[in-house]
Amino acid sequence: MRPQGFSKPLAFLLLCGLSQYKANDSTITKSRKNIVRVNIINPLLFGETSYVLGYERVLTKHQSMSLNMGRVSFDKFLFSGFTGVNNTYLTINSSYNDQGLHTSLDYRFYLKKENKFDAPRGVYIGPYVSYNYFKRVNSWSIVSNAFTGEFTTTLKMNMATVGGELGYQFVLWRRLAIDFILLGPGITNYRFSSQFSTNLDPSEQYEVLQQLYDKLEAGMIGLGWVMDGDEFVKSGSTNTTAMGFRYMIHIGFCF
Repeated sequence: MRPQGFSKPLAFLLLCGLSQYKANDSTITKSRKNIVRVNIINPLLFGETSYVLGYERVLTKHQSMSLNMGRVSFDKFLFSGFTGVNNTYLTINSSYNDQGLHTSLDYRFYLKKENKFDAPRGVYIGPYVSYNYFKRVNSWSIVSNAFTGEFTTTLKMNMATVGGELGYQFVLWRRLAIDFILLGPGITNYRFSSQFSTNLDPSEQYEVLQQLYDKLEAGMIGLGWVMDGDEFVKSGSTNTTAMGFRYMIHIGFCF
């Protein structure tokens, strides 16, 4: 993941939104009940091949429902070649298969006392559920003291979250929607598994899993807080439930 560098763009968008919001305070605008949007944070976190599209529908003056779906993937830099202990060197072959899915649903309550305008503008709170699935099949070449050859790994990760969120949505120039989910704590079930397609001996498999875990932990912020690295390295899988979070920025079109 690459979350660095958000501060300046976010500050610019926030200032633009605040200035436009004040300019519209005395303007009566037509209520628009639909928003189509794109998640601009997702490609930064999960790589350029990830994208999530969303749709929000206003149900009442102060309530709406939002559905988001799209593709997610492991960032490619996680699976470059690397050298581990005992002089083991792995290189990734060109053959790989990458799959992933994101889906989420939230119900928003736009706070009547806090907002001058009706939904979908202003401060909102509400529950959400989300699910992320990642699958990466890689072909590797390995050279070590004990083994030389090729093998295939299948790495899977599932994350299911239930939580609540606090956010703010600007509507600028009557059509442009900028949606900030500022706070979204939740309870997440994390499941990781890895399979090998060749008969590596236990010590060799342990070493490969250790290197894969180190790559994942370095590239995916917060993974070490929730994932039992020792269990994953020993067994190739782990299943745990812990606190999760949700933070997103959407750019959308109102109609």
